[in-house]
Amino acid sequence: STLSSPYTRSTTLVPLSTNLLPNQLGRRPGVRSRIGSSSSNGDRPSASGRRAVFAEFLQDAALSAAKLAGTAAAAAAAFYTGAKIAVIGQPRRPALEGQYQTVGSVIEQVQGIRCRVLYPARDDKQSAQLSEAPYLSEGTQTSDAMARLVFFPGFLLEHLGTAGSGCLDGAESLLPSAGRHPVLVYSHGQGGNMDMGTYFLRQIASY
Repeated sequence: STLSSPYTRSTTLVPLSTNLLPNQLGRRPGVRSRIGSSSSNGDRPSASGRRAVFAEFLQDAALSAAKLAGTAAAAAAAFYTGAKIAVIGQPRRPALEGQYQTVGSVIEQVQGIRCRVLYPARDDKQSAQLSEAPYLSEGTQTSDAMARLVFFPGFLLEHLGTAGSGCLDGAESLLPSAGRHPVLVYSHGQGGNMDMGTYFLRQIASY
């Protein structure tokens, strides 16, 4: 029958009785051949047809997943490469501005607290044979811990773990062993470490 209203115009309503088979209602071209042979009443696909449809679905899903994985891998590689290029030559070590152009570095225990001590050092032949102290005293172990603290992948801060401090490791101090000397204590705060202010305190020690 035909129903006319302000909302539906010439809408044909077909009563779904048992006298009308799917062949009479019509199917999309190609659907029958895609899902395989139908059951005897022609109302639903056979078991083999359903398996064929499911297998095709899995194949399409696998192809989509492979494309997504390829895109993600390419994006990750581009991000890694860009991050490595961005930190070339970093961190930049500032030139010393104070009167002492050689600064020493030692790790000491002060009242049970592990500290890094920076001080003006002798600039002589013996000092020339000393190695440069690292920027991070524990190298990449420290940089990885710093990255985890802020939920970064470790390679983003890896360059800090391989950088030099510009200080001579264990150099002899210019200050006499006897007497009192001014000491500046730097507290890095929660989540920091004793190496984070190395460049700044190296500059202070040069005065």
